[in-house]
Amino acid sequence: MSAKSRNKKVQVEQPKPWGLIITFSVIGVVALGIVGGTLWAVNDSKQPPEGIESFLEDYEYSTELRLALEDGDVEPEDLEHQQVAERTHIEEGAYVDYGTEPPVGGDHYGAWQNCQGRVYDGAVDNRNAVHALEHGAAWIAYDPEQLDQDQVNKLASYVQGRDYSFMSQYPGMDSPISVQAWGLRMPVDSADDERIEQFIDRFSQAKDNTMELNATCSGGVETTVEDPQPEPPAEEDEGGQAAEDEASKEDEAEKEDGQ
Repeated sequence: MSAKSRNKKVQVEQPKPWGLIITFSVIGVVALGIVGGTLWAVNDSKQPPEGIESFLEDYEYSTELRLALEDGDVEPEDLEHQQVAERTHIEEGAYVDYGTEPPVGGDHYGAWQNCQGRVYDGAVDNRNAVHALEHGAAWIAYDPEQLDQDQVNKLASYVQGRDYSFMSQYPGMDSPISVQAWGLRMPVDSADDERIEQFIDRFSQAKDNTMELNATCSGGVETTVEDPQPEPPAEEDEGGQAAEDEASKEDEAEKEDGQ
């Protein structure tokens, strides 16, 4: 045998570690399944509940409407519910006809209602509440005459400790409970309805349903009022206030009767 043949290395083929390959493959499939399941669960929890009334018309959520307004594709007067396209800050005491009770959007006060998981003991002014909706808050309103204390406590549990949400009384509503986000409203009969928490999960600080992105819920007001929606001002005619004219006519009629 030559020296060349003796120095030639013999190549030994190592067997593939099929056991390890199969083990890691199985681990990978399981991991993907866990991740996929988690993502599905998160996505599912963000699904909007049934029974929502939308005032956004052709727009799915308010962010889409906001962008259309900014691009000039639509004007507020083009909408049937044009209040959801209006966001002007108004002076203290100025009246706003929101068209719905509770309101879901419109012109509002410059100060917003604090919405850092706040549960109010009374009603809040619509004009402050709507500003909180503009910041991306979800609002639970309830009629204290239609709910007992246990139901009120259950409602409060959905809000307490949850930023971008708040709760207040709203006497005289058609339903015992109403949950709002900008442009959206959901009437509810019972605090045990799981859709309430689902609504808050979906629309509290939702990037696809906010008219003022990244706005805060702190630094506003925490005042309560007797009536969330003030009465409209007395109608006026060209000669002055109609109420004063009517009172004058009544006085004159009484004088004539007394003669």
